[in-house]
Amino acid sequence: MRRSRKSKVESQKSEAATDDSFDSRLSTFDFRLNPVQGVKDPMVKEAQALNRPEVRAAEGRYLLEGEEMVEQALRAGAAMDAVFLADAPGHPVPADLVRRLSERDVAAYGLSQGLLFKIIGTGYETSATALAIVRRPPFSEEELPPASEGLMLVVGERLQDPRNVGVLVRTADAVGAPALILSADSPDPTSRPAVRSSTGSILRLPVLQSPGLPDMLERLRQGGYKLVATSAAAPQTLWDADLTGPCAFLFGNETTGLSPALRETADLYVSIPLLGGAHSLNVTVASGIVLYESLRQRSSKLE
Repeated sequence: MRRSRKSKVESQKSEAATDDSFDSRLSTFDFRLNPVQGVKDPMVKEAQALNRPEVRAAEGRYLLEGEEMVEQALRAGAAMDAVFLADAPGHPVPADLVRRLSERDVAAYGLSQGLLFKIIGTGYETSATALAIVRRPPFSEEELPPASEGLMLVVGERLQDPRNVGVLVRTADAVGAPALILSADSPDPTSRPAVRSSTGSILRLPVLQSPGLPDMLERLRQGGYKLVATSAAAPQTLWDADLTGPCAFLFGNETTGLSPALRETADLYVSIPLLGGAHSLNVTVASGIVLYESLRQRSSKLE
């Protein structure tokens, strides 16, 4: 036990020395880079709290991990409350990024990479050298585009894997959908695995989680949207169906698919041909196939 406590003390001293060494270099920047005073620093605790879903929901904020993601946030005009930048071996804090954050009045904090890992809270090291606190803009049903604009909406119900949610965000963004609608019991789109899987699309695509999804879809139908779902037993393939015009594409649980309530709401069922021995596709693969077929049909009408 004595050796264990001694090792812990030496580790803390080593980390403190690393932080002190990093703090001594902060003055070399021409723009403001605020030092972080260890794990008890209020900004560290504020960021760590966002690893909890209830805090993200209450504050409307989430964590964005990675220097490239911070760059995307700047390009997207996302509201960032703070950015933490770590000085990693062979990768010093980029002064140009600090300058641009300062120009946007975003508070930038310098810290060791070890402390950054503690904020992320994975229990293991990653390659991340940057972490941002991002504000999630509010979005409501009333902000969905009217059917008269002829756009496609993407809907996910009872999804289980947050990574699938992130990929669905990414796919919806890629096809130009104006929004993704999720059932309230789907994973939080601002969780770490969902945000990472979205590869930055969460910064651009509004995501709405609806506690009353069947009723909401009925309102969309009454407003002129066609509700489209997939089924192996559908009488026509997606290639033969008309997937143009205002459509809301429904994608269900990874194992059981759409709930009976949502199956009953669908106006059109289409199948995706499966030529081998597989009996189904991952929900993100199926969504990509369907959405891009819709995009292909829409593009053909414009030619």
